[in-house]
Amino acid sequence: MTYTTDDKTLLIEALDLAHDELHNRIATCPDVTTYAEQISALRDKQTAIADLKARLEADQVISGPAGLPFGWVAMPPELNMSMIDAAEAVEEDGYDAMYQAMKRTRPSIPKGEGNA
Repeated sequence: MTYTTDDKTLLIEALDLAHDELHNRIATCPDVTTYAEQISALRDKQTAIADLKARLEADQVISGPAGLPFGWVAMPPELNMSMIDAAEAVEEDGYDAMYQAMKRTRPSIPKGEGNA
């Protein structure tokens, strides 16, 4: 199964949240002896989540634009007005906010230009 960069990022974030939630459930268990079986099942789920996350992170081949590696995004060679406007709207928040705004408003890769 392949994922786009955004899908993969979202999956990894969801796995982190699920892993943390299981950790919290184990840590706040009122009676470890009484709930030993349930705790063991939670730990098994934690291990499965950690393994899945590791497999997702190790898979560098994605079906995203132009086959970019995980974490990379395709940007046009020149800014368009929507990207510029989005960046200007958050200019006071700093460069990272401006970049994120431009990423959100970037155009899709046209068919036939590195995107099947």
